[in-house]
Amino acid sequence: MEDLGENTTVLSSLRSLNNFISQRVDGGAGLDASASAPGSLQMQYQQSMQLEERAEQIRSKSHIIQVEREKMQMQLSHKRARVELERAASTSARSYEREVDRNQELLTRIRQLQDREAEAEEKMKEQLEHSRQCKQSLDAANKRLREKEDGLAEASETISELKGRISELHPRTGPARREGGSGRLAIGGRRPCTHV
Repeated sequence: MEDLGENTTVLSSLRSLNNFISQRVDGGAGLDASASAPGSLQMQYQQSMQLEERAEQIRSKSHIIQVEREKMQMQLSHKRARVELERAASTSARSYEREVDRNQELLTRIRQLQDREAEAEEKMKEQLEHSRQCKQSLDAANKRLREKEDGLAEASETISELKGRISELHPRTGPARREGGSGRLAIGGRRPCTHV
């Protein structure tokens, strides 16, 4: 607000100086003979010096105002650049945060997939172990079955051999038994002699 008031004062002073100089130039041709008196010249000289001093002050003030204006423009440019830089930094920070969140989600999904893969691998190992145990049990059962079949085959062969031997022995023992039986009857039919 003070700068605006000073600017207004300087502009008003410049206008007054320009008007005064114009009036002095326009009125110079109509000066009468009395205006050429020494007192009048001294007064004009003093006024001229005052005007020069005032003009110098106005020029200095104008230069100061120009410098202040350039300074304000530089400050505004700096402020604008800082605001744009802060906005860009904020945008970059938000993008970085989104990227971090996205990477975190991907890591979480990767861990979940790794856990599922580990569980599936563990289940597969369990199934393979179960299959191996079942195969071992099946092999043992097949072995026992083969042993039983071999035992049955040996038993059948033994039975067949025994039957064959019995068949071979039966024709030989049959007549002997009949002869032995008749002999016993003959011996049994004799009676001992008794003396009366």
